[in-house]
Amino acid sequence: MLAKNDRCNWQSILLFILLLAGLILYLGLAGLLLVSGGLELFAPQSGTGTNIGTNFIIASGMGFCGLALLPAVFFSFQRMRGKPIQAFQARPVKVWQAIAMAAGWIGAVLLSDYLYQNFSLGWLPAAPFYVISIGLPIVLLVWIGLGGIPLGSRNRFWGGLGIGMTIGPFLASVLEFLVFIGMLIILIFFLVVNPNSLATLQQVIAQVRGLTDLDSVMQVLAPYLVNPFALIGLFLLLGVFTPLIEETLKPAIVWLLAKRIAGPAQGFALGIISGAGFALVESLLAGSTPGQGWEQLLVARAGGSQDALVVFAG
Repeated sequence: MLAKNDRCNWQSILLFILLLAGLILYLGLAGLLLVSGGLELFAPQSGTGTNIGTNFIIASGMGFCGLALLPAVFFSFQRMRGKPIQAFQARPVKVWQAIAMAAGWIGAVLLSDYLYQNFSLGWLPAAPFYVISIGLPIVLLVWIGLGGIPLGSRNRFWGGLGIGMTIGPFLASVLEFLVFIGMLIILIFFLVVNPNSLATLQQVIAQVRGLTDLDSVMQVLAPYLVNPFALIGLFLLLGVFTPLIEETLKPAIVWLLAKRIAGPAQGFALGIISGAGFALVESLLAGSTPGQGWEQLLVARAGGSQDALVVFAG
């Protein structure tokens, strides 16, 4: 049996490896998207203008995630080496600070949409404001939630954020994919034993294949989506399995450190931080489609930032 110090050391090594892998993955994806967008920019092809902007926006979000993981990697490395790490405790947010951050968020949302819509390469200056418009609400909600609760070392704060940005989204994606595959297998079995349904599905696919307008697609699918079995399947997938998986994994750090948390308040705070990491990645990806209505999408993602406070519901 491993001694306590040996277990802690192995946990520190594993945490460092996972966070470093996440950092490399995010920065690598950002680099690939930038290269892809750069090639399209200097060797444009027909209809790729929107793709360039979208690639750059997504790259800025992935790059920001990589940079946000740098402190987590550094402190986990220090912990692995047995170096002392300073304690972390956020002071309660003041009213003027909350007002200033809210005003900054409004300005970032308006600027990101204005720059993108009114300039030929507007996605370039809009990218940092897009990141700010996603990140500020999360920072504010986390700051309010922590409210001066002591977390222990800085490694716990940044490690909790890093786990929320890496382990949580990865496991959620894997489990949601497995649920989707399971439901697809059930659908295939149903189609095999009902040949008439299979013929209907082939007909629907043929109708949808040539459509590019979402409204036209929905008109074709509408008669089938109101089918009770389709409604039940969508409800189970979107209303039960997906939120259950995500809400369980968002406070991942709490599950991992359950025996080392000094009281409910600290577990509450760590759950907020881990949920914030998950919400950051989720919101950056969900809000990375510039175009008509981008401003409304960024505003809506601020509401999604309440995922950072997922443990409040507990």
